[in-house]
Amino acid sequence: MDEKTKLDELINIGIALASEKRLDKLLEKIVEEARQFAGADAGSVYLKEGDLIRFVVSQNDTLRRRFGKDKEKEDFISFTMPISRENIAGYVAASGQILNLEDAYRIPEDKPFRFNKSFDKKTGYRSKSMLVVPMIDVDKDVVGVIQLINSMDADGNIVPFKPSYEKLTFSLASQAAVAVRMAQMREELKSASLDMIQKLSVAAEYRDEDTANHIKRMSSYSAIITKHMGYSNDFVDSILFTSPMHDIGKLGVPDSILLKPGKLNKEEWEEMQRHALYGKKILEGSSHDLIRTAESIAISHHEKWNGKGYPSGLAGEDIPIEGRIVALADVFDALSSKRCYKNAFPLEKTIAIIKNDTGTHFDPKVSEAFFKGLDEIMVVYNKYRESGFTFNMGDIKDWVKLVESLTNLDTAAKRRVWEMLEPTQQGLVESWKPDGEVSEKLKLAIIKGFNRIVKDNSFYREDVFREIEITDDHKKLLEEGFENLCGSKVQKFNRLLFEIIFPEEIKKARD
Repeated sequence: MDEKTKLDELINIGIALASEKRLDKLLEKIVEEARQFAGADAGSVYLKEGDLIRFVVSQNDTLRRRFGKDKEKEDFISFTMPISRENIAGYVAASGQILNLEDAYRIPEDKPFRFNKSFDKKTGYRSKSMLVVPMIDVDKDVVGVIQLINSMDADGNIVPFKPSYEKLTFSLASQAAVAVRMAQMREELKSASLDMIQKLSVAAEYRDEDTANHIKRMSSYSAIITKHMGYSNDFVDSILFTSPMHDIGKLGVPDSILLKPGKLNKEEWEEMQRHALYGKKILEGSSHDLIRTAESIAISHHEKWNGKGYPSGLAGEDIPIEGRIVALADVFDALSSKRCYKNAFPLEKTIAIIKNDTGTHFDPKVSEAFFKGLDEIMVVYNKYRESGFTFNMGDIKDWVKLVESLTNLDTAAKRRVWEMLEPTQQGLVESWKPDGEVSEKLKLAIIKGFNRIVKDNSFYREDVFREIEITDDHKKLLEEGFENLCGSKVQKFNRLLFEIIFPEEIKKARD
């Protein structure tokens, strides 16, 4: 392909990248377009985050043919690493220079960087030729790194990347950098807008202790249901942004009614029902699509499929779809959460009520989408439970699954479990690096200990401790940690683990 054709292709790629507004899809498109442009078998993108770069996208045609696309996605785990001249992507991010390597396994000794072979060893892949290019925006800042692996000739052989591709790929990377910056700005604006909406919604319901988590849960439930109904990403985002305002009309309801611990009398119930009308009045008259959707949700989310809801007694598809979606999400959260007038229902009972009320209270299609997305809904449920902790610590089996999932870093379970963790626990997990000798032994001991607890309800301490070469004091801490875990003393258990892993830092903090 001549240079003019490549330039024309580069222009078309720039147009394609500029048209993609969602960051996750944009990053996939960048790797796909860059690989096709340079004839690469595999490729990845790293994004800069302060002094770190995050591995965010990976594509590999050989592994996709060998294992299937689903397996490729399942095995992908995002991670961060320091911007260091010792690794290839870090070197390019730090220097802003292009690297064109004929063989990643034969890097000259005088070069500061080295190739990490761990991925190749795990998958059986052979990374050879590499073209690694910085993504530099109009302000001359490095946004990230595009890494292309194994240029393929017409016969399917691995060949070096042509030097003439370096500047062209650099131009593509620069276009990608601008597109990423724009997408990041949109994501930041959306995030700020959602944060403001949630804060305003919390203000509307500030008298409820669990308001903030309620809003996060039910808005996420609503978005998950919308997605599984097959609606566009834009509409899913619209529901995510507007559903937190569903009860904004409660600003007009007196505390004596809103916080009453017992059953409301007839007059009080009639006043409570008016919050839907109050919400419409607060939000009406806006020309903004999001506010109009929020208005629709506020007035319609207590309508029922059979026409026996309030305030208008609408039935079936006369109820706006956004109201039907939020109705189910709101009821699920109300039933499964503690309120001033009731305790939380067990999940089994809550789900049984949703099933039973499908076709009377709930749109059957909305219920179907709810159950399709139930795994995702449970991730949200666990993440924002009132207790502030995501697992039932009385069930040690949950912790076995947790630790095993976090140890098997090549499985999709790690991603799902990660979303359930509190920030302090995420920090603890991130401290367990695969190359950390002590932490690897610690993980092994914890897993063995938990498995033995489940199997025999005893610790077998000596067998466990034999796997860790640590001091007697640390053994005592770990022993106490097991006991505290069984006693559901979560925070103390976390602290004890930190004392094992970061003894010097803990000592300095105490001093």
